[in-house]
Amino acid sequence: MEKEQYYIAAVDDEFDVRELLHYNLSKAGYNVSTYEKAAEALEDFRESKPDLILTDWLMPGIDGLEFCRILKQTPGIQGIPVIMITCKGDESDISRATDCGVTDYF
Repeated sequence: MEKEQYYIAAVDDEFDVRELLHYNLSKAGYNVSTYEKAAEALEDFRESKPDLILTDWLMPGIDGLEFCRILKQTPGIQGIPVIMITCKGDESDISRATDCGVTDYF
């Protein structure tokens, strides 16, 4: 029986972070797509819906919070779990992120 391959999307404006996530998740057996901009990811999610989304908070254009708000209001993708990977770690930051629909926070 073939192992089911999960699709993970990583959205981060930093090239090195995207490369690190892609390398490690691919090596662990996941199908991974990376995106520099949230708008680009949202466009692709119309065709290919990930099983999990990893995102940063501090991104130009659509930041991580707005990205999560859009995800949670978009039919067909609103139920996808979102993990925010960011340097912002105050209690108020975590609270704001979870209020926007973030599933977990690191």
